[in-house]
Amino acid sequence: MKLLDKIEKFEAERKSAEENYRAFGVDREEHQKKMLEFIHKKMEEAKGR
Repeated sequence: MKLLDKIEKFEAERKSAEENYRAFGVDREEHQKKMLEFIHKKMEEAKGR
């Protein structure tokens, strides 16, 4: 795969992800923050078992 093809594929995936975030009413940073909070919560729950 040529570099230009890889760049175009990456850009298409990035745009798709941004559209998905907007569909759920969040931006990328907010989504990442929520996912990190979720992961930490699950790790704490696992430690408590």
